[in-house]
Amino acid sequence: MSTLLEINELACRRGPIQALDGVSLSFRKGEFAAFAGLNGAGKSTLLEIMSGLLRTYSGSCSLEGCEVRQIHPRELSRRVSFLPQLVSAALPFLSEQIVLMGRFPHGDLWFESKDDRYAAEQAMILTGCLEFRQRPFDTLSGGERQRVLLASALSQWPRVLLLDEPGTFLDLPHQVQIFRTLRDLCRDGLLCVAATHDLNLAAAYCNRLVILDRGRVVIDAPPASAFDDPGFNRIFGPDVHATRTGSGQPLVLYGG
Repeated sequence: MSTLLEINELACRRGPIQALDGVSLSFRKGEFAAFAGLNGAGKSTLLEIMSGLLRTYSGSCSLEGCEVRQIHPRELSRRVSFLPQLVSAALPFLSEQIVLMGRFPHGDLWFESKDDRYAAEQAMILTGCLEFRQRPFDTLSGGERQRVLLASALSQWPRVLLLDEPGTFLDLPHQVQIFRTLRDLCRDGLLCVAATHDLNLAAAYCNRLVILDRGRVVIDAPPASAFDDPGFNRIFGPDVHATRTGSGQPLVLYGG
């Protein structure tokens, strides 16, 4: 299968910090990959570059063979959708309006089409937030807002979906629901890359785990292999233990 998104010798500084240092990765259609690592490992910086939001880097980041910095923002946003870790709650719009904003790259700038409304409704169904489509966004709980924002990202009908901590504020059932939904969408051809601190969710639903440490890729493998890598314990320390369930599912235990 051909490469959809490719990163080569990517380096980036954020102030005095070397956020990324020689990162090379390639991603194909249908993959569900997780970025993991300690705080400051470079996960968010990498996602911002892949999304086209951060342009001050060396090396290359290309989408379907074209450097993302050379793709017009409107065209890029038709193909790549990005949900950052934190979005202001003080948005004076109904939840449905927030989701419809995800259709902006496809619209005529003034009116929503039938396709726009269909895409928004389907995205809200997928993320379990259709029931509060007419509620003001700033009256929702943190988890409800996160589901609306994810629906907005999905309503773009992207080829590449980038997520920075998609489980933020979500209760456990909705975290599982969202990761299961993302896995199923990837099986239909979406490329999804999500930064997460929940290694067990990544192991259960992602087919690839990329672990970063101080701006470098240390491990890039299926979760079962990644947990067996000697670098895993070196990065996460003695209180994080990789094991397996009776059925062979990779599992991370915490504590002594």
